[in-house]
Amino acid sequence: MKSSRLILLVVLAVFALNSFVLGQEPIRWEAIQKIREEGFQRSQVMETLSYLTDVYGPRLAGSPEYNEAAEWAKSRLEEYGM
Repeated sequence: MKSSRLILLVVLAVFALNSFVLGQEPIRWEAIQKIREEGFQRSQVMETLSYLTDVYGPRLAGSPEYNEAAEWAKSRLEEYGM
């Protein structure tokens, strides 16, 4: 009785692992390479961060500075096509 339960558990575990492994998508290395290249070669993170901190500086929620920074961020995202 114990051995039949053990065998059943092993068979179920094998089927579960098999479906998990087969259900994964293959890694698309070319897409990863394009993302890395974009991030390392054409990133504008530091420029954007510098502009938000140096030009708009500290701002409280609801203040005119906050609204100006939000509008600037919105316009930048629209430029990016978002």
